[in-house]
Amino acid sequence: MYVAARDRFAEIFTHARPARIGMPDLNDPVFALTLTLTLTLTAHMRALVDVDAASRGKTPPTGGGQMIYSKGSAIVGEH
Repeated sequence: MYVAARDRFAEIFTHARPARIGMPDLNDPVFALTLTLTLTLTAHMRALVDVDAASRGKTPPTGGGQMIYSKGSAIVGEH
């Protein structure tokens, strides 16, 4: 599910090599949600964040820093 979402977002962002973005650890507790719909949305949003970061030459956030505003506005905790 993550790979499909990442690849589609990469297509939209015209990012030529989505496979180089890599895979997050989907066993991380941040992804351990009980509802399938919520898990689907979480995986899709993570894919969007990863492609957005890669398309701007940035490293995607990890752990608690996974909350990010698109297009480089701010990373949570960064001022």
